[in-house]
Parts: sequence; C-alpha cells; structure tokens
Amino acid sequence: MLKRKPTYSEVETTLRYDKRIRRVLYKYIGTIEEIARADISNEYKFVKNLPIKRNCKQKRTFSYLSLLTFKKLFDVYKDVKNELDYKSFKMTNFDKKVSKLILLRNKVSHNRFLLSKLNISDIENLVEFLPTEIANSFLVDLAKTSKEKLEQKFKTQAQWTLPQEVVIKI
Repeated sequence: MLKRKPTYSEVETTLRYDKRIRRVLYKYIGTIEEIARADISNEYKFVKNLPIKRNCKQKRTFSYLSLLTFKKLFDVYKDVKNELDYKSFKMTNFDKKVSKLILLRNKVSHNRFLLSKLNISDIENLVEFLPTEIANSFLVDLAKTSKEKLEQKFKTQAQWTLPQEVVIKI
C-alpha cells in the first residue's frame, strides 16, 4: 500500500474504483448463478423429478430455483451435477471452488470496502466458472474499472487519481 499519506482525490478515486469492481463482479457472479439455474432446469422441468429433498409448492423447476439463495442453488447443483447431461462447470475440486465463489459473492454483496478483502485467487476462481468468451469479457471489464471515464466527469467530482498500488493486475 501507500508509504505516504494519500490525498483526498486518491481516497475518493479508490472508493469509486472499488465500487466499479463491485459492479463488474456482481454482474458476472449473477451470470454464473443463471448458468447454474439453466443447467438444472434444462435437465429437470418439474420439481418432483429433482433427486433432492425439498419442501416446495412450486411445480416448475425454474420457479423453484429462482427462490433459492446463491448457496442453496449451488447445494442443489452439487446434488444433481453427476446426473446432468450438460454441465457448464467442468472442473476439479468443484465443492471447494463453489465455497470460494460463495465467499466472494458474500464479500461483494455486503457492500463493504472490497479492495482490502479481494484476492487475485478470488478472481481466478470466478473466471473458472465462466465460459471462455464471457471470461474474456469479464477480464476486459475488470481492466476498464481502473480507467478514468471522461464522459462521466462532473464539475464537483474529484480528479481521477488512482494510486497504482491499489490497481488489480491479472
């Protein structure tokens, strides 16, 4: 981190950078969530066919899955992944990587300063869940978060002075 006292502009820019990163992460975590729902609902049209324990008034699988929290959705995915004809998430150590993804999702959703809690391994883990073309878009979007956007400048906004020490490099 910085070896000197940061300026107001650097602090303000770092907070805006953190918020941009959060938005990008949230968007792509949501994409992963929809991929998981699609995999399950493409295989199981009706809840009664799902090989899991459940107490549900929903009849259609997609309606049931849309009510689940992120963690519970992936609990269902873990239960049925061996029975899915098409799996989007083909990786080793699936359970461990899902746990790490859930932790990242919680970090992003709890709206606290993210840069102090974010590791490169969190981002690498998220990339493993994304299809290649979407993963490439994610990395481009993430890289853009550190750039000043001139069209969004307001007269009252501090100058964009992002300290290179806080920029995420992948």
